Amino acid sequence: MPTLELIEDDAPSFLLNKPKKDFDQLSKEEKKAWLDRLSSEVNPSQLEQLAAQVLNQDDTVNVQPQAGYVCKTRVVECQSNSKYAKGTLVYINICYAPEIPAPPIADEKEIERALNAEPGASYQVPLSMGQPRTHSNGALVMDACINTQPYLKSEKNLDFRLYLLELAMEYVEDIVAVSLSREFTMPSVPSIGKIPSRLLKIPAASPSLLVSNEKSKPQEHVMWPESGFLKMVIPIRDTHASSLAVDVTANQLILNGSSYDLSHPILVHDPNNKVEFYQKSRDLVVQLKLSSP
Repeated sequence: MPTLELIEDDAPSFLLNKPKKDFDQLSKEEKKAWLDRLSSEVNPSQLEQLAAQVLNQDDTVNVQPQAGYVCKTRVVECQSNSKYAKGTLVYINICYAPEIPAPPIADEKEIERALNAEPGASYQVPLSMGQPRTHSNGALVMDACINTQPYLKSEKNLDFRLYLLELAMEYVEDIVAVSLSREFTMPSVPSIGKIPSRLLKIPAASPSLLVSNEKSKPQEHVMWPESGFLKMVIPIRDTHASSLAVDVTANQLILNGSSYDLSHPILVHDPNNKVEFYQKSRDLVVQLKLSSP
């Protein structure tokens, strides 16, 4: 999980220094982001306030997921960079913990839109996926941890359970570069193997890493692969650093409820992942380890 750090940069803008590509090589969207960033103004009066608010805003918690139920499926297709062969047995432990951020408050109609994968649906369940493990029979085991509230809902609502299972399978597919069969069974055990504990960074100023009650569109940004990492710069214009809530999945970065599609799959739990906020330029700089450099 990347950690937000405050950087007292001297450069007027991170965007002017870090990317190594020529301007002509940028996409139309990247060029617009650069030009907008150059034309924006920095508000120096907010720097001291930002520094005071952003320091020590993250709490590290040790989470011990509780076993819930298991999905058993198989690999039906694998990418060239995957180490799991076609036919590999896969167990996904659906587990829960109160420390995992809860989904946003939403009415049943909005939840139903998400269950049906309707365009524009904003409801989403934060999910923390553990590291791949190998069972004694050679099967792949993944631990998908969610907040206690949606887990309890899935115990009573079959459609909601299917939604969570689909979400977990998509996470697994992204992480290990495979396609899973949607023909699955549910063994009558709470988990396959003992579920390991994990460390999470929880922003003290925000109840959720993934979602915000305020709907917003993704801001303009620049993204490029470099030296085994996917690097990303997001100008932060109106938001205080203390209210920044960041999380990543294998193919998305979520910032205050806005999702940014990543151009390359990344390793979610790599210790070298980091997020830095540059005070003077007001740029959020993200470094994520590529799953296949």
